[in-house]
Amino acid sequence: DGTFKIPSDADSSGVINISGNDDKKVEFSMVDDSNTSIINKEITVNYSDSGNKVVFPAGTKITGPIGWNGEMSLPKIETIPTITPSVSGYSVNVLQTITIGDEGNFTFDKPVHLIFNGQAGKRVGFIKGDPLTFTEIEACDGTNNIPEGRQDCKYDLGLNLIVLTKHFTEFVVFTAT
Repeated sequence: DGTFKIPSDADSSGVINISGNDDKKVEFSMVDDSNTSIINKEITVNYSDSGNKVVFPAGTKITGPIGWNGEMSLPKIETIPTITPSVSGYSVNVLQTITIGDEGNFTFDKPVHLIFNGQAGKRVGFIKGDPLTFTEIEACDGTNNIPEGRQDCKYDLGLNLIVLTKHFTEFVVFTAT
């Protein structure tokens, strides 16, 4: 039915492969009264043929919106972003747009890794809020730690652009010339 059930007590790491741009969901079990669930093992979601992934580290605590039943949308590749990034004095070329967790406000106590294959050196940001705003993500040192006071950061690893994030929304990879 397009929903992958993830038990919080899984014995090994899990990999979910998704093809197409369907409305696939993951359901995390054992959501408690505070709208949280904990993933005991690392989960990798491969969501495109080009090698893009989302990696939830083992032991990640997910907090969902009020009344969360454990379901979360997996990454959807969008043809265009909801709003186009604006960089004063530059022409912007959008390369990739994904939306993830679009049912509400999801936060994580450990950085979730968004891996954009072959996009090293590119810029990235997210769209969120009311009214919608675009925020460019700043670089970090690649140690898999988000600097104090921030919710996300980016770094290059080989040919890949890695985004570390503690929230889900719409993410946009782009260049500005």
